[in-house]
This record gives sequence, C-alpha cells and structure tokens, in this order.
Amino acid sequence: VLRDISSLQLSSALYAATDIDFEGVDEDLEKFQKDDIVSAALSKGVDLRHYSRQIEEELNQVEEASIQDYLREADSLADLHTQVQQCDDILERMEQMLSGFQNHLGSISGEIKHLQEQSLSMNVKLTNRKTAEKQLKEFVDHVVLEPQLIESISTGTIDEVYIDNLVTLNRKIRFLEDETTLVFKAARDELPIVETLRAKAVGRIREFLVVKISSLRKPKTNIHFKQEMLLKYKYLHTFLCEHAPDVAAEVRTAYVQTMNR
Repeated sequence: VLRDISSLQLSSALYAATDIDFEGVDEDLEKFQKDDIVSAALSKGVDLRHYSRQIEEELNQVEEASIQDYLREADSLADLHTQVQQCDDILERMEQMLSGFQNHLGSISGEIKHLQEQSLSMNVKLTNRKTAEKQLKEFVDHVVLEPQLIESISTGTIDEVYIDNLVTLNRKIRFLEDETTLVFKAARDELPIVETLRAKAVGRIREFLVVKISSLRKPKTNIHFKQEMLLKYKYLHTFLCEHAPDVAAEVRTAYVQTMNR
C-alpha cells in the first residue's frame, strides 16, 4: 500500500512537470478504494501525504533500530561465525579421519582375506600330509619285516602265536608281490628277504605236519583227539596250498595213507 501511495505521490509530482496521462488512473483509484487501510484513512479524512510521511518515518525508525540491534549483536555474530568455522574444521578433520579409518578397514579386510586363503591352503596341505602319512605307514607296515616276526617264523615254537605271525607274513607276501608295489625300490629290496622267510616257513610247516601225522600211526593212539589237534593247525596247510602246492599235496597224501592203515 505504501508503495502504491509513494507511486501516487510520484505521479502527482510528474503531473506538475509534464502532461498528465489519465490512462489507468481510474483503475488505480478503484484499487485504492478497495484497500482496507486506504479506505479507512479516507473515511476519517486523513491526509494521505501526511500519513505516508508518518509511515515512512516509522519505517526509518524500525530500520535504524534493526541496524542498532545488528551492531549490538555484531560481536556475538562474529563469535558464532568463528564457532561455525571451527565446527566446519572439526567436521573436515573427522571426515578425513573416517576416510583414513575406512581405508584402514579395507586394508584389514584384504589381510583377513589373505589369511583365510593361507589358512585354507594350509588345511589342504595338512590333509594331504595326513593322507600321505597314512599311506606311508600302511606301506611300511606291509613292507618292513620286524625282527620279532623273522625270529618267530625261523626258530619260534609252532603254536597259536606262530600262526598269527604266519598270517602277517602271508599278508606281506601278497602286498610285495603286487605289481603296483614293486615299482618302489624299498619293496624290491625287501622281496628277497620275504622269499627266504617264506621258504623257511614252508620247510618248518612241512616238518611239523609230517611229525604230527606220523604220531597217528602209533598203537593205542586216540585218533579222534589227534585229528582235533591237527584242526588247530589247519592254517598251516592253507599257507602251504598258497605258497607251496607240491608240499601241501605231499602232506595231504601222507595224511590219507596214515588214516587208511
């Protein structure tokens, strides 16, 4: 409204210096009449020029008061600006620190991944090593002839312990005679010793069984009891059948002839 009043005053001043252009005046007057403040002032007979100057003075006073308020608060505003700047600096340093922390976490993540890969590789190697150790132990158990086994087969008493050692010897012989085993030098080196021990076992078993069969010929011998005793040593004949078929046939013939007498 004040702007419209000022515009009206300016139009009045220009009217004195130039020709008056009445175009739009009716529209402006109609607009002013519809304004509540202007209508109230006109109804009370207020001088619009005086009223405009009063309003302008009040605006100048308000503007002056605002400037004074700003000047009084200038130091506080300066402090606030400094604090805001300090906060910006702190936030920037925190951003840099967090960025560095993020990069560090990325590096740690890479190291953890590397450690996981190393752990997986070590587990694979450990599994392979355990598998190799197991296979090596099985190979050694099948190939190596223990001194106790050699002594028992060569000179030990033929009894249940002897039969157990004979079973072990038979298992070693089968393993060493396998073509896949003979590719190893250790197996080839051990094979002659096993052959000698096998021949020794065949000779001792033949002699032992022949003596047992011959004892059946003695007068007043309890044949049934002797036969049961021979059944305890049936694996001896099984060993002969596998490793010395001719000797096994000889022992069987001797037994048949003895029982037919």
